[in-house]
Amino acid sequence: MHPIRAVLSLAVSIMVIGAMAWPSLAPLPLDAGSAYAQSRNAQPKTATPKQATRKQATPKQAAPKIPLPKQAEKEQPGRTPFTPEDEAVATIPGIADARVWGDTDTDFQRVLPTASGPWLALSGGGADGAFGAGLLTGWSQSGNRPEFAVVTGASIGALIGPYAFLGSGYDEELRKNFTSITAADVFEDHATAESLLDSWPLKRLIEQRMTREMLAAIAAEHRKGRRLLVATTNLDAGRRVVWNMGAIAERGDDKALKLFRDVLLASCSIPGFFSPVAIEVEANGKKFREMHGDGTITAPFFVVPESRSSRARSASR
Repeated sequence: MHPIRAVLSLAVSIMVIGAMAWPSLAPLPLDAGSAYAQSRNAQPKTATPKQATRKQATPKQAAPKIPLPKQAEKEQPGRTPFTPEDEAVATIPGIADARVWGDTDTDFQRVLPTASGPWLALSGGGADGAFGAGLLTGWSQSGNRPEFAVVTGASIGALIGPYAFLGSGYDEELRKNFTSITAADVFEDHATAESLLDSWPLKRLIEQRMTREMLAAIAAEHRKGRRLLVATTNLDAGRRVVWNMGAIAERGDDKALKLFRDVLLASCSIPGFFSPVAIEVEANGKKFREMHGDGTITAPFFVVPESRSSRARSASR
């Protein structure tokens, strides 16, 4: 194994294991959005005169405040409060079919392909995503690689997804992504206000690789009835979100390009280690920002909602 790849694989493995064991990264409550809204609206309790007197009689030296770095301060702008009802119906401004909840069959019906063909699901796995990339390029060389009606991706699978979706003509670019990238292209060993590592290098890399030309090519395939789907986790709701990347690409403007890139970055953002990605949505006449993280929090890969696959298994018995 190449030394750089070995280091990358070890680093990501350690991060994933740490994320699973870290106490603060327990499964998110389904009413996290409500809790957030309530915390913004809650009023601080006022001490009674007796309590105030007692505190004055036994003053305690306050712990020194450690100021946040200027960069960290910029990463934590205030968020507009919202309710679970807002979150349940929130949409992307101007792109109504940009995403659906990934845990309900009714929503998933909206992103099903009109084209026929095999489906490809690309899982997470950090640097070991190179195996998936190698499989795709080898499949192309065999001459038997099909055109997939649907490609889904989560985490590193989300980054491979656009290349797999566009076909063998992008194999060389896919190969370069795994042979020329080092750990320094993914993260900086510097804590932010929200994470142990700073993922700005990965953000920059996605911006360089996901170009307008690539967006236009994905939009063209989407119009043929094929679908490119990427999974993230809505950290406020604790639910999977499936993004219809072709519909986003079809919009074609600067906002669509930014959203496309932000979704890919969010799908790779391990909670606690990489900062969540804020995505602006609107509901019930107001705009607010959701926080999205790694798509493999809910499952290592995504094909269809669990309810849909459960019915299919029951029908086959």
